[in-house]
Amino acid sequence: MAEEADLLSIGKHCNLASCKRLDFLPFQCSHCKDVFCLEHRSPEEHQCSHFSLTDVRVPVCPICNQIINKSKDEDINRQVERHILSGCKSLVIGKPKKSNKCSLKSCRQHGLMPFVCQECNKNPCIRHRHTEDHLCAALPVISCA
Repeated sequence: MAEEADLLSIGKHCNLASCKRLDFLPFQCSHCKDVFCLEHRSPEEHQCSHFSLTDVRVPVCPICNQIINKSKDEDINRQVERHILSGCKSLVIGKPKKSNKCSLKSCRQHGLMPFVCQECNKNPCIRHRHTEDHLCAALPVISCA
């Protein structure tokens, strides 16, 4: 009897009134924060009152194929029209800036992760992360005399 009580305390019951299924791997709705079983985990399945469908379309110019900045208040077609009338110059979302550029002047790599040399505090890419590879200032100078 005690073992049976322990098993019931592991899972949680689905919050949908018509279900109430005991689920050992329950899902929490990110909108209403209630717990649901696998079958009712999506906001549509449990008719979540906190979930609202939003327009997730991204306006793209049919002429220049650039992504156009989206406003909540204005219609997408109007925004595309304003963009086209400006000569495809306004409302354009700029390209994201690349980060973690290699500090070696001859290299054009941009890394996903930053590397910082402990000796010279430069930011090399993964290929030039070793002191010998990025001509670190801390390396001893060997003379040929």
